[in-house]
Amino acid sequence: MSPRQLKSHCTKLRDRINAFATVVGNLQPILAQVPTFIEQAAMSVDPQEEDVLISEFEQLLCPPPLHPALEEMVAMDVEA
Repeated sequence: MSPRQLKSHCTKLRDRINAFATVVGNLQPILAQVPTFIEQAAMSVDPQEEDVLISEFEQLLCPPPLHPALEEMVAMDVEA
């Protein structure tokens, strides 16, 4: 393998590792809380408490979008 090919492979590998680290890094706060949610839900004897825990976990899994709302994008475009 030539040095040029090796550099190309290393760049591709680095890009893939960075993409993986970005995804896992973003999921880390969620993944860290999963065992606690499971334990709390399993130990819960109150159905309402269980519903609250599940609702909190769903909110954690489905955060608001990071991109601006359509109205914000239109306002940014108009200001530009």
